[in-house]
Amino acid sequence: MEVLDEDESMLHKEVEDEECQQQGMATEEDDCSNFHILVNAITGVHNFNTMRVTGCCKGKAINILIDTGSTHNFVDFQVARRLGCKLDATDPFPVAVTNGSRVYSTHTCKSFNWRMQGVDFVAEMMTLPLGGCDVVLGVQRLVTLGNINWNFRELKMEFHMNGRNISLKGKQPAAAKLVDIKGLRRILQKSGQMVPCCFHYKDRQQKEQGRLDTLLTEYADLFEEPKALPPRRGHDHGIIL
Repeated sequence: MEVLDEDESMLHKEVEDEECQQQGMATEEDDCSNFHILVNAITGVHNFNTMRVTGCCKGKAINILIDTGSTHNFVDFQVARRLGCKLDATDPFPVAVTNGSRVYSTHTCKSFNWRMQGVDFVAEMMTLPLGGCDVVLGVQRLVTLGNINWNFRELKMEFHMNGRNISLKGKQPAAAKLVDIKGLRRILQKSGQMVPCCFHYKDRQQKEQGRLDTLLTEYADLFEEPKALPPRRGHDHGIIL
C-alpha cells in the first residue's frame, strides 16, 4: 500500500483536474471540428466562393447563401421561429466559424421546405444566430446534387435533380446605400449587423482657396498690378534680332 503525504496528494489532484480539463477541451474541439460555417454567413460580406439566392418559405422571402465553405445546412433561429417551422431542441453543440470564433446550435428542423426560382426543395437544417443571411446551404446539401456546373463569375449554378435540369442564378453583390433611421430599425429587427461610420466632407476647393488667399496677403507687394514702367537698370540687356 502506497502512502502519500498531503502535498503529494494535492499535487496528484491538481494533475488529475488539469487532465480532465484538457480532455474536456479536446472533446469540445473534436465536436466543433465536425461543424464549420463561413464567417460571411454571420457578417453578410460577399465572398468569391459563395452565391446568394432569394427564396420563398411559407409566402415569405428568405435570403439564401449557397456556400462551399460551410459543412452543413443552417437556418437563422429567429427566422425559423417567425416562419413557424417545427423545431426540435437538442443539446447545445459548437459550430466553428472561419474567423476562429464559435457559435452554438440548439435546435434542428428535420424538414425545412422552401422554393427557389421555381423549384421546390426540402432539407434538414440546424439553427444558428446567422445575421448575414436567413439560410445557409452547405456541403451537406451540395453533395446530394451530384455533378454541379458552377460559374462563380456569372453566379450561375446548374445541376440535375428529380429528372430535371435545374439552373439557379445568384444575386450580384449590392452596393452600399444610404439608409434613414426607419430603415435602420427594420434592418436591426431582422438580426442585421451595423458598422457605424462617420463621414466628414471636406471641400477641397475651399481649402485651396484659403491657402491662396494667405499667400496673396503675405506677398501683397509682389502681386500688385503695375502702375508705371519698370525702374531703370544700370545695365540694359539688348536682344539682338
